[in-house]
Amino acid sequence: MLRRERRERGDIACSNTTGVPASDLHAAVIETLRKTFTPETFVAHMEQQAGNIVAREQRAAERSNLLAELPASRPPSSVSSRGSARSRTTPWSPG
Repeated sequence: MLRRERRERGDIACSNTTGVPASDLHAAVIETLRKTFTPETFVAHMEQQAGNIVAREQRAAERSNLLAELPASRPPSSVSSRGSARSRTTPWSPG
């Protein structure tokens, strides 16, 4: 298989002939994530981000730019509280 792929795809084909069983790889990734991303590290990260004034100002500027790009008026929701579509006419729909 590797030889055929190298022959067909040339140098862009991966020449790595080693492998790791997917279950072992999955287990290693999950274990590392559980060690790295704990509730405590998440709270610390959020507190650090909240205290970062420069990042907060950048997010506010990005939000302002995104809001400025939105259309001036938005149509009301077309789904009622029961989840069924209501008949309505908007500037975006014909007649």
